[in-house]
Amino acid sequence: SGAFDGRFVACNEGLFIDIKGTNLDQERIWDIQHQPADGCFPVTLSWDPSELPSGGYFHLVDPFLGTLVNVNMRLRNSYTDDQDLRNLQIKYNYEICSNYSINEGWNMLSLPLGVANSNYLSLFPNAETGTLYGYSDGYFTSDTVGTCRGYWLKFPGTETAQVCGLDRVECTVDLTEGWNMIGGPNCNVPLSSVTDPGGIIIAGTLFGYNGGYFNSSSIDATKAYWVKASGPGTITVSCSAAPLAKTENKSLTIQTEEQLEEFAKIELKDASSNLQRLYFSGKLEQNINIESFSLPPLPPQGAFDVRLAGDYRLSESDEVTIEIQSSDYPVNVKVIDLNQNEVSRYLLKEIVGGMEVGSHRIVSGKDIVISNEEVSLLKITKQQALPTQYSLEQNYPNPFNPSTTIKFSLPEAANVRLTIYNTLGEKVSELVNRNLDAGYHRIEFDASQFASGVYLYRIKANDFVETKKMILMK
Repeated sequence: SGAFDGRFVACNEGLFIDIKGTNLDQERIWDIQHQPADGCFPVTLSWDPSELPSGGYFHLVDPFLGTLVNVNMRLRNSYTDDQDLRNLQIKYNYEICSNYSINEGWNMLSLPLGVANSNYLSLFPNAETGTLYGYSDGYFTSDTVGTCRGYWLKFPGTETAQVCGLDRVECTVDLTEGWNMIGGPNCNVPLSSVTDPGGIIIAGTLFGYNGGYFNSSSIDATKAYWVKASGPGTITVSCSAAPLAKTENKSLTIQTEEQLEEFAKIELKDASSNLQRLYFSGKLEQNINIESFSLPPLPPQGAFDVRLAGDYRLSESDEVTIEIQSSDYPVNVKVIDLNQNEVSRYLLKEIVGGMEVGSHRIVSGKDIVISNEEVSLLKITKQQALPTQYSLEQNYPNPFNPSTTIKFSLPEAANVRLTIYNTLGEKVSELVNRNLDAGYHRIEFDASQFASGVYLYRIKANDFVETKKMILMK
């Protein structure tokens, strides 16, 4: 302990040389152990990629299935063990195999390998026939899966699929203006490492799918993604540019959570627990492009999706329309962080064929259950809450010249008389004498024809009577 050491380990023996054949179509593993000398942490392993055998693939990985370290040794010439793992492996494969975690229903996937037979049923024999869709200004059906492209594919159940082929370490992808469905190479590449010479990727528009669209900060192997471009151009997604640890892209990954903290949140969850979140009733900073909060095209029919009208996940408005696509009702709706007060309330309305078929008072944090499978449209509307008592407020401004506003509240419909008197008790004007609905009311009083002085205004509504004083000062 305390002395520097590095060695191969085979059959519990330490070796300086460990020769294994790489001319066979099978996996080879070299186990490496090392320890730094006291005060000399960390240890760096280095090699010459040009001296590796010409065939197959060499990766330096950790013993935990490559979750911490996964270095393509043909693309790099060193690795510094700053995690102090002390145990690493060199893995050789003639072919590379990628594992897919498949969900029941619709999946967005890509092919990061070169394969001899790219028919989707050859690669994924359990997939549902006729459900492979690509995208190019609209969905199209396909029988084959191309590399560096994204696809929808439907499965009858969850499973783990494995596809083997020749390693793909870079993807050059042509984007068109608008939404594009893309895949990446056989590694996880942070968005910050994507080469975008034209700066065409719109910030905040990289989306994956897992029972609902989610905003992503990286392009991961085997997955497909939506990305929105401001114009046509080419981007490059490369394993050689991908750091070992994901980094946050300051230019392409906007500070979403900071922006959304001021907004009310709408959580929608179907009976299969697919969850998606929308935002409304807030204000974006002036330098933020609303297109950063646009959503990709609808997934295929049957896949869960919710969005605000206009294909956005955010609106600055207090009133919004929500579009739902689901094959698994009921759908639960919950609104969080909604700024309600004593003079306003929000309603959630169920719409079928343009007609309202249900209405719910929104209580922040409380679930509303939508059971009617015909409901694919919801509307959130803001209304004044009814007052709980009669009241007459002081006019404003006061003193005034020549006009002022008088406000009063009615907890129920009433016959209302609002009358102006001078200090002698003589009626000089009657502003209201009619039936009014329950709610908050305001009346403008124009005193341009009256002399300066003190006046009284009196309200009578059912059994409620109140009088206040105001001053006209010309």
